Amino acid sequence: MSGSTDMSFSSAGVIVGFDLNGLGVARALAERRVRCIGVASPSWNPAWATRSCRVIPCKEWSRGAVVEKLVEIGQRERRKPSLLITKEEAARWISDSRKELVDYYEINLPDKPIVDLLLNKADFDRLCVQEGWPRPRTWRIESRVQLLSALPELPFPCILKPQVHSKSFGDRSPRKAFKLGDPDELLRTYEMAAQWTEKFILQEWIHGGDDRIVFCLTYFDRRRESQAMFVGRKLRQWPPECGNTALCEAAPDSWREPIQALTERIWRRLRFSGLGSIEYKMLPDSGQPVIIEPTVGRTNYQNEIAVLNGVNIPLIAHCDLTGQSHPEPSVRVRPCKLVDGIREFRAARYYQRNGTLTYRRWWQERRGFCRHMTFRADDPGPFLESVKASGRALAGAIVERILGQTVKEKLKGALRSAKRA
Repeated sequence: MSGSTDMSFSSAGVIVGFDLNGLGVARALAERRVRCIGVASPSWNPAWATRSCRVIPCKEWSRGAVVEKLVEIGQRERRKPSLLITKEEAARWISDSRKELVDYYEINLPDKPIVDLLLNKADFDRLCVQEGWPRPRTWRIESRVQLLSALPELPFPCILKPQVHSKSFGDRSPRKAFKLGDPDELLRTYEMAAQWTEKFILQEWIHGGDDRIVFCLTYFDRRRESQAMFVGRKLRQWPPECGNTALCEAAPDSWREPIQALTERIWRRLRFSGLGSIEYKMLPDSGQPVIIEPTVGRTNYQNEIAVLNGVNIPLIAHCDLTGQSHPEPSVRVRPCKLVDGIREFRAARYYQRNGTLTYRRWWQERRGFCRHMTFRADDPGPFLESVKASGRALAGAIVERILGQTVKEKLKGALRSAKRA
């Protein structure tokens, strides 16, 4: 660790978006006892039970409500807090609201046109083509007519994604992306997803399992100099093949250097600053990386894997923003894996049922030193609350199956009336 070893800061860290991603950020800042404030959506989350952060919900999860709450918090702070973002829509809102927030927070984001470009998968794909960066073959789909005209040249399986993530799509869609095996499945899925957004991209499926998906987590300071990079890989994700990380680890040494070099080349071309990452898939035949998608202005769902392996990116970002000395990245003697327990169990069960995961391989991937996203002995609240939430969900499912949906809704109404009384 460089510089001072003072264990307290007068500048707080404000975390925008507080679920498991935000919990990982708060625990990362807790290494130096940074006072954390989480700005959350109105929907309760087990992560709120952490000892490492004070969580303040907004009246609604919208740009206006989030900016209003941030201004309110900022006005009460004596020194500008760092602003650390964990959600894609919040990165856009804060990028668009810099003038309203700059007097209250230390903010490090790329210029607005770069944020907008990286949040739009179609625009970023055009840049990849222009620069010659490796990427899957991609088609822009903005109408059913365009989809039908593209069908003859589409490879299957392929991936359907919205060009720009929206709250409407995130709230309603069962998945953030869809792997589709034939034209009929593609057309049915498009008709469903087109209710929630109009513009999509289709990408060829890069063959290989979840364990060939690699991510490079980064922080570049306001001079656009790299302060931290960590290359990890997924071992499983949920939902399978197109979901969030369920089990991950540090990437193999042979993958690290090419991934870091390509990520740095992309970020320097874009004059990137702040928190961000790029996800890749390693080709099965050549072992070369292919870009899947970038993340701009925020931490990733699995951001804590870097912290557990000696590269505390949220703390490095906070220290840089608040003018403090930061810990130097280091290589841990004991490598650590990060597990999202219930989702990893579901993913493993899925792959075992379809015959692609043996019990022996599962054991090999789970063995070694692991930390869980929710459970920590010194911060048990999120784990205990998640167990309670799972129990309530299971009880609800049993009631619904036994008594039927109508009776379940009546019971809910009766409980609400009793609470009001």
